[in-house]
Amino acid sequence: CTCEGNILDECGDCVGVDVFDYNENMDIFGACCSFDEKDICGECGGISIPGGNCDCDGNVLDCSGECGGSAIKDNCGICNGDDSSCTDCNGDLDCTNAEACNYDPEATIDDCGICVGGSTGVEPCVMDCAEVLGGTFWVSDCGCVEADNSGDECDDCVGIPNGLAELDNCGNCVEDSSDSSYECVPDCDGIYGGNHPPTFSCQNGETACNYDTCIDLANNEFQLPQKFDINRIYPNPFNPQATIEFEVSEPVMVQLNIYNLNGQKVDVLKNTFTLPGNYSVSWNGTNHPSGIYFVILQSPNSVVKQKMILIK
Repeated sequence: CTCEGNILDECGDCVGVDVFDYNENMDIFGACCSFDEKDICGECGGISIPGGNCDCDGNVLDCSGECGGSAIKDNCGICNGDDSSCTDCNGDLDCTNAEACNYDPEATIDDCGICVGGSTGVEPCVMDCAEVLGGTFWVSDCGCVEADNSGDECDDCVGIPNGLAELDNCGNCVEDSSDSSYECVPDCDGIYGGNHPPTFSCQNGETACNYDTCIDLANNEFQLPQKFDINRIYPNPFNPQATIEFEVSEPVMVQLNIYNLNGQKVDVLKNTFTLPGNYSVSWNGTNHPSGIYFVILQSPNSVVKQKMILIK
């Protein structure tokens, strides 16, 4: 430079002992130009404050006219308002009305009268299984149930919806009413499965709770059955022999047959005219394979069927 001790800065200007504005002509982006070539924000060849901004830092005017301020308009278009001046702040208009506080041009009103879609984040209501719009009933294995229903109220004791298994009086889950493996009878205190079984020996060989009960049993021997039915099959499952007890309420032709799962008759246990009374017949399955068989008791007026299982 012209003076001793002065140097050229990055823009080529002589600075040092006499001039102290080092890089005076360099803008914030590192470009060099004269003072007259800088815009109001100090940028060489700049275009001053960008459109929409109110200063060189990129701020904009808020609704109150303050540069970089935080005031905004409420849903009613009032600067720093509280939405209280809108027509619909009291719920008079829905979200599809431009004057509503919650106006949303992409929203619609569903069949339940609720504002859905658009920016609401709400799905349209649908009809539930009880045919109620927006209802809360739902379909379980047991059918259409209320929202707070677990959906398993129709399950039987095995857990099968609408199944046939039932709890007997002793709390046993019995899947087949003919299953005699669950012996549930009242004891001498009248309690099912109780701890006081009959121990009194009657003259006819029966065991009863007391002498009076023996008399009742004796009288019952002379009472005729009131129905045509299979009373029980025991043991069941069995191997190889089971006993089938049945009763006949009127003089009639009776057939007692055994069928397999294919519907084929595999044995005839009784085929004769029968007087009213209680009967017992045994069936030996030695010559038959393991599986499920059906005992069918039949008369001209009635047909009764029960299942038995042969296990070898």
